[in-house]
Amino acid sequence: MSSTSLYRLSRASLLTGGVILAIGILADFLSGGDQASALAVATAFMRLAGVLFLLLGFPGVYARHAAHSGKAGLVGFVLIFLALGLAGAFETILAIVMPFLAAHGLGNGHMPASGFVYLLISDLLLLVGGIVFGISILRNRYAPRWSGIMLIIGTLVSVLGGIIVRPIGDIGTVVMVIALCWFAAALETESSVVQVPARPATA
Repeated sequence: MSSTSLYRLSRASLLTGGVILAIGILADFLSGGDQASALAVATAFMRLAGVLFLLLGFPGVYARHAAHSGKAGLVGFVLIFLALGLAGAFETILAIVMPFLAAHGLGNGHMPASGFVYLLISDLLLLVGGIVFGISILRNRYAPRWSGIMLIIGTLVSVLGGIIVRPIGDIGTVVMVIALCWFAAALETESSVVQVPARPATA
């Protein structure tokens, strides 16, 4: 398989994952917080599928312009990828384990204290990764400027807003996903990206 074909598959995977994840997040507003409900389980599986598609597509899309992204881009990519991996594991718990516990009256379907530590680590990875990757886009100009701005804003709202009110955090996550999709889609159109010569990676 050629590198162009691999990139296009990665791009399609990232865009598909972004759409599925955004729909799963927004649809979860209707579940009413009942982890055992059919809607909550369905949306958890949707979010899990979305995250898996993102994990499959993001590396190939990043590799397309890795030479231009600098050290900041690499660090941001790694941290976001790790955060997505943790999110995938967490969504698996929400899709399978939590509904089972709630349906059988075990733990009242509530997340144990260790789960909040897990989320804290994931949020920190996402916060730093999203901001650093967004700054990399703004500094090195290998993708549209607004995709970097949206990524930074979406990440901040997703993590910090989620601490205050969960729906605000969810909206921030959707904005962040849209920014990643914009990043992937715009790279296909040469006129959307300011071309810069490859250079040694810098922070």
